[in-house]
Amino acid sequence: MTPTTATAPRVPARDRLLRAASELFYEDGINATGVERVASHAQVTKATLYNNFRSKDELVAAYLSANLASATAGMAQINRDEPTPQRRLSAMFEQLADDVRLERFHGCPFASAAVEVPRSEAAMVQVRTHRAMKLDQISQMIDGDDTKAELILALYDGAMIAVKSGAGPATIGRALEASIQILNLDA
Repeated sequence: MTPTTATAPRVPARDRLLRAASELFYEDGINATGVERVASHAQVTKATLYNNFRSKDELVAAYLSANLASATAGMAQINRDEPTPQRRLSAMFEQLADDVRLERFHGCPFASAAVEVPRSEAAMVQVRTHRAMKLDQISQMIDGDDTKAELILALYDGAMIAVKSGAGPATIGRALEASIQILNLDA
């Protein structure tokens, strides 16, 4: 017997709102997506949205917080699974290339938030935390060289922006190659 809509467990409104915000903010942008649209997409009222989030800024911060948790887990997984610094970097860049190939890459949600809502302190806390996490994880990937990690992060960020701006996915491969060259430089 398959569950019907009436017997399927109901997803809490807050979870539906976060899922809707994640989809809409990522695909269409934060500023282009109003709270009415988020509420409608989540199949709740605008009042329900404001009962769960005091403001759109709070909803944006929650959306970014959820992305931060996912990104942190993904980077930690790469560091656990891959045996060498070169393989770790390759895995990081390959994930980006896969997202581009599968047409599920719409840019970095944190870079987008930094551009779209730079005056939202709640959002910018998440943006800064994400950058610090990414830098720390890359440093761990390459055995603790913070200077090289900064350069590699700049290449990774540049590849994301280039691809979002219309460059082909080969840009990601070139950024990986340059990152590996940085990795192999003598300190």
